[in-house]
Amino acid sequence: MEEYWPAPERRYPSPSAQRRSGEHWKARFGLATVVSLTLLSAGVMFRLAGVGIGAAISPLRGPSQGTAARPAPTAAPAGPDSGGGADALPPPLDRDPAGGDSDPQAGAAALS
Repeated sequence: MEEYWPAPERRYPSPSAQRRSGEHWKARFGLATVVSLTLLSAGVMFRLAGVGIGAAISPLRGPSQGTAARPAPTAAPAGPDSGGGADALPPPLDRDPAGGDSDPQAGAAALS
């Protein structure tokens, strides 16, 4: 029967040895990462829980106070007499698409 040889122990540096070698930033970075991921996931979970609870109790609340009952729109033909269609649009502005005058010199002459 073979003898059991334990694996050699791996020695981790002590905190004071880490400070001396400048390796303690790894522990701080790891701790900050764990804390930030924990807070982020907790926020997401609370948000999802709030949405789920809101959706679950919304039928129990009834109609909300801010929305009034709106009458159904009537079906009217969109002709020139009804006020709808292309005749109801305002006339286009005499401007460039960029928003300035078509002739910059004319605008400067009008200001002086």
